[in-house]
Amino acid sequence: MGCIWAKKAEVLDVLHQPGHSAKAVVKLLKCDDDIEVKMKQQYLETVVPSFGRKVKILNGKYKGCVGVLQNINSKKYMGEIALSLPRDNYNERIVSIPYEDFSKLV
Repeated sequence: MGCIWAKKAEVLDVLHQPGHSAKAVVKLLKCDDDIEVKMKQQYLETVVPSFGRKVKILNGKYKGCVGVLQNINSKKYMGEIALSLPRDNYNERIVSIPYEDFSKLV
């Protein structure tokens, strides 16, 4: 674990198994090799991106969708994300997503 401590990574997928903690499949960035690692959620730290940055939703109803971070509700640990979805005729929709369920799009 020490060789990847404090390294930046892109979350590729989140895996859920009943009775077990969630695991993420991450790809290490700025690495000579394409290294993908499966890690328990407890070993990952979410870095909330700045406003106006693109984010990818990792869990929940909008998993896999890409949106733009509009605001942060620090009391509820949620980000307000603007999504433009085909089912809404690409009209913008603002959704509240917990910090741990979205990540900066790399």
